[in-house]
Amino acid sequence: STEAQQMKRTGKCTKCGCAELVGGELRGAGGFLSAWFDIAMRRFKTISCKRCGFTEFYSSDDHFPS
Repeated sequence: STEAQQMKRTGKCTKCGCAELVGGELRGAGGFLSAWFDIAMRRFKTISCKRCGFTEFYSSDDHFPS
């Protein structure tokens, strides 16, 4: 795995080493017109550290551990 996917791979925060992580989801539009017509919504999975708040974002196509 690449350094950019370290939290997903190790289960520990990249910045502080904490093992208390929480998963989530973020949605975003591609731009003004996309948002206006409610098209091209992008979904990202997130992994955030409960201690320091550092968050990594992953394409919703990536495998995301439960």
